[in-house]
Amino acid sequence: MVHVRNRDRLTVVAGNGLAGFSGDVKVWRLASLGPVYVAAWGDGTCSATSQRGDPEALKRQVLAAVAARGLTLAPGRAVDAQADGINQAFCGSPPQPVVVSIITPANKQSRRGAIFINLFRAKGERPSFCGPELGETPR
Repeated sequence: MVHVRNRDRLTVVAGNGLAGFSGDVKVWRLASLGPVYVAAWGDGTCSATSQRGDPEALKRQVLAAVAARGLTLAPGRAVDAQADGINQAFCGSPPQPVVVSIITPANKQSRRGAIFINLFRAKGERPSFCGPELGETPR
């Protein structure tokens, strides 16, 4: 879950449509130089998006922040995403592994934002897009 200190000073409640989210979700815009939104979905999933920044540097920062909280994630499958992006999965260990999905632009000409992140806990078994666990031999 995303933790924001002094939310009144650092965040502004944003409309779902303005941030590109729909459905059962609460959305905040974070204090930043560019549009950065964080969303808390009704099912416990958290999402974040940034329109600006170096996508690879932002991805490294996300993974470092997760690791700093004691979660070890293994890279899973990378697949094409909508709007000219790449969706890379990073997954924890069972039971109910934590999954981080990071979508970045496929290239510099892409019209998508710098990064879109989903963080959720899998329901049940490790999803097939996660690939083998750390230390496990691929089949």
